[in-house]
Amino acid sequence: IGKQILDLAHAALSAPKSEWPKSIRKDAFPKSAAATLEMLKMLLRINAGEADVAAKLVASSDELEIIAAEENPRVPTMSGWRYDLFGKDAVDLKAGKIALSLHKGQIKKTILS
Repeated sequence: IGKQILDLAHAALSAPKSEWPKSIRKDAFPKSAAATLEMLKMLLRINAGEADVAAKLVASSDELEIIAAEENPRVPTMSGWRYDLFGKDAVDLKAGKIALSLHKGQIKKTILS
């Protein structure tokens, strides 16, 4: 198997650059959404902890960035059980309908009217 891997690597390196796969560049994360991203991370930790689910199963770092930066994010977190567990609260947090506060060393979520 090692020889096959080396042969494939050599063949790939010998190919002209025009045949190389194009790299996909991710747009820079907007600085204006940095505070939103941090609040979403805290909210995710709260909601995942309450449901006893690993936060990474609910939303990836890339998905959180998209949710923070976009008005209508289209990521798996915003549908199905992930939406029920976190996505709806993420939308409400961005709309100012949820507040996060610190009480006795614990971050608390408060639903605003």
